[in-house]
Amino acid sequence: MPMNNPFDTLNSGFTLAEMTAAINNLPARPSRIGSLNLFSDVTLHSNVAIIELKNNVLSILPTRPWGSPGTTGKAGERELKSLIIPHTPWEDAVMAADVIGIRRFGSESALETVQDKVLEKLQQARDIFDVTDEFRKAKALQGIVLDADGTSQLFNSYSFFNITKKSLDFKLGDTTVNVPSRVRDLKRYMEDNLMGETMTGIRVFVGPTFYDKLVNHASVKEIFLNWAGAQARLGTDLRAGFELEGVIFEEYRGMVPKPDGSGSVQFIPDSQGMAVPIGTTNTFKRFVAPADYLDTVNTLGQPYYAHQEKMPGNRGIQLFAQSNTLPICLRPGLLVELKTTA
Repeated sequence: MPMNNPFDTLNSGFTLAEMTAAINNLPARPSRIGSLNLFSDVTLHSNVAIIELKNNVLSILPTRPWGSPGTTGKAGERELKSLIIPHTPWEDAVMAADVIGIRRFGSESALETVQDKVLEKLQQARDIFDVTDEFRKAKALQGIVLDADGTSQLFNSYSFFNITKKSLDFKLGDTTVNVPSRVRDLKRYMEDNLMGETMTGIRVFVGPTFYDKLVNHASVKEIFLNWAGAQARLGTDLRAGFELEGVIFEEYRGMVPKPDGSGSVQFIPDSQGMAVPIGTTNTFKRFVAPADYLDTVNTLGQPYYAHQEKMPGNRGIQLFAQSNTLPICLRPGLLVELKTTA
């Protein structure tokens, strides 16, 4: 019986399409922002996204006599802008040494062992891509998508759409401040800036320092204790969402290590928060570009890609994966940065 060579890329069954399907079908690691499904995907044929800006005028229509012509609609000014989708590649390898001793010479079962190793490596890549995606989405909710170093900007919604960032100081160190009143101001501002968009609610992701100051503030503490008592009976983590004036405040402590090992990058700073609309239809998008492979040129993008190449000397399989996505906020005027200077 002829023996399959597990490192033969032509016969092993690990084609670009199959490996890409495999990495896309691997289980995703749960992530808080990703689980909220705030971002809808826009698949692209290239690494460039074109956005059309149309400043439509929304106004109340006056009444007219029956049978008279209606009010003429005003055409909004249109502007086309482009943005480049960042390229995020990953590489690893499955070496022959990784499967030495698994089977006796001449056995047909080694192919499954190599497949398991390949899937194990692809799961590692998928996990890295998912964490990267969560980080970028968290930063997109703050209006500025950052690279892994925590400083380099991949996309700035404020400058791109020529919008000034809205910041609201809660001054949680001042016991005389009426925090519920400030929350109402937040709601009114976001409602005024919907500009034709809809939302079902508001959620504020805050750092631990901000959260502690909020729930211990003189104007909030009694409200929080009453709410906490009810939640405790249900066994709920109190940091998962405290509702105040119809707005949910949630402690968010995501962080990732910097690539150079010099520390970690926080998704949300300790003493800050970011208010975002929930249930929108066209505010948060994730652009997905195709891989830079000959097989994928001018095809619709997928979130993950993977392929393999046989290493020189037939000593192993070189694995390549990539994810070319960019989550952004199309309506940065709806975002509100919360801070506390006292």
